[in-house]
Amino acid sequence: MSILDRVRSGSWLDGQHFAPLDWAVPGLIPEGFGLLTGAPKAGKSWAALGIGLAVASGATALDAIPVGPARPVLLLALEDGDRRLQGRCRSLLGEQTPIPALLDYVTEATPGGCSTSSASGSRSTAAVVPSSSSTPSVGSCRRPWPARLPTNGTTGSGRTSRSSSTSTPAPASW
Repeated sequence: MSILDRVRSGSWLDGQHFAPLDWAVPGLIPEGFGLLTGAPKAGKSWAALGIGLAVASGATALDAIPVGPARPVLLLALEDGDRRLQGRCRSLLGEQTPIPALLDYVTEATPGGCSTSSASGSRSTAAVVPSSSSTPSVGSCRRPWPARLPTNGTTGSGRTSRSSSTSTPAPASW
């Protein structure tokens, strides 16, 4: 398909009727894929995690905006490992509040795919991907989220690794 096959007219656009947006955080963050960008140390990872926890638990985002019922969230915490992410969740939620089961996360992504290994080191920042669907996917990474992947023991660093041999194809979009 050439680029010219993708050209549409203003008349076509004018004739379209779109469903209202679904909001992860009403009036602020629509459902779908979102990137949170900014200067280093500005609090992007903390903000993305806080919003993700609020959406996954059906709580209040940013201490002010009710998000409605709990929904699946995929957090790309590409600068964190399991230990840091757990500590941040405990800090935001409190020690006695469980981390929401609808929060799934990835801490490492590689070109052409992704890995759920907990080793950190990527230079990318966090992204929150909330959805009303139960089987999201990201880019070329096809995982059956929010279903949990089986634990495959620990790596030499003591961090938990997850097996990728049991993955099944997921829908291309959610």
